[in-house]
Amino acid sequence: MDGATCFARPAGDRFPRHMPAPRPQEFYEAEYHFVEDAESPNLPRLWRALRHLEPLAGATFLDLGAGVGWATNLALRRGKARLGIALDFAHRPLELGKRLTPGARWVRGDGTALPFPDAAFDRVLSFGSMEHFPDVGRGFAELYRILRPGGRAVVVVPNFYVRTDQPLEFRATRRAW
Repeated sequence: MDGATCFARPAGDRFPRHMPAPRPQEFYEAEYHFVEDAESPNLPRLWRALRHLEPLAGATFLDLGAGVGWATNLALRRGKARLGIALDFAHRPLELGKRLTPGARWVRGDGTALPFPDAAFDRVLSFGSMEHFPDVGRGFAELYRILRPGGRAVVVVPNFYVRTDQPLEFRATRRAW
């Protein structure tokens, strides 16, 4: 892909060279800032993305790579989605999210092998998570598989220059995405 990079973050500034970086699952369970996400959400930014999925009223909604599930909260509360499911592969954010949005369904699962039947959702949002999937192409294929004909999906990814401390990142130019 032109202008694309897929890599595992090298042990560097955060991890001494003699200490390997944690595996993705370990990183998200132990180190990722989910508590901060739960306490200080950027709801206006999430709603700007969700507005592209309108109408949400009466829809089945999947928050793919949900973290603590603020997008699910907004889809249910403000958007009036009929069903809101928050999926993440880490246990910790789902437990935090259950307290924030008890009306949602919480699923621990792999975004590259979704545990849902074909055409199960009217609306899907993946906000800042797809670029951390171990196989981005498979993640998009699964998103397409579970989206109903005529359904809508919004995938928000960072620009090429954004770098986080997360173990896996796919960074690409707009054209490459």
